Amino acid sequence: MAENLLEDIALHLEFEGFGQLPDIDQDGDIYYGKLPDKPDAAIGVLSRDAGYSGSSQGARIQLIVRGNSTDESFEKAVKITETLHDFIGFLAGDRASVNIVVENGPAGIGADIKNREMYSINLRVYYC
Repeated sequence: MAENLLEDIALHLEFEGFGQLPDIDQDGDIYYGKLPDKPDAAIGVLSRDAGYSGSSQGARIQLIVRGNSTDESFEKAVKITETLHDFIGFLAGDRASVNIVVENGPAGIGADIKNREMYSINLRVYYC
């Protein structure tokens, strides 16, 4: 079981084929807790209000999808949204049951200072 909900979601995105988490052999392109400056194309899984397990409020999670072009970023963000929308079950490699609700997104949030397009997906995750 992963250490926390952010890591669980990152592992699930990796399982679904959206990229790889960094490890000793590779840099990766899916990160949780923060989104580093490199690589240019990456996914960040961030907490916006990590409710406790079993909370009726759930946890608010934001995904940031960054890429070198608008099309690349948007298409990946749409595919992630479609994959996670109304997901009920077990995240990859986890023993906790989740219900994921996409609250909004993908929404363009513009380009960063390196002109990399970014999209935001906001989730509410109920888990126990």
